[in-house]
Amino acid sequence: MAYRGHVQNGKIVLNDKVHLPEGSLVEVMPVDLDVGEPLHPDLIRFVGILPADMDVDKIRCQALMEKYK
Repeated sequence: MAYRGHVQNGKIVLNDKVHLPEGSLVEVMPVDLDVGEPLHPDLIRFVGILPADMDVDKIRCQALMEKYK
């Protein structure tokens, strides 16, 4: 599972409350903010519309199974 965060006063701070056991190994990878072409303006309306814990792959598979019964 990946979590988003930011650097604050030289330390990495996660944006969401995450409880990891003390001593947990983590991997930190900077996000490249230069993504090139901007997204279409209409897409901004849909960002964040689905809950983060929604399993869209499972829902898509269930829909396909129903369609091709």
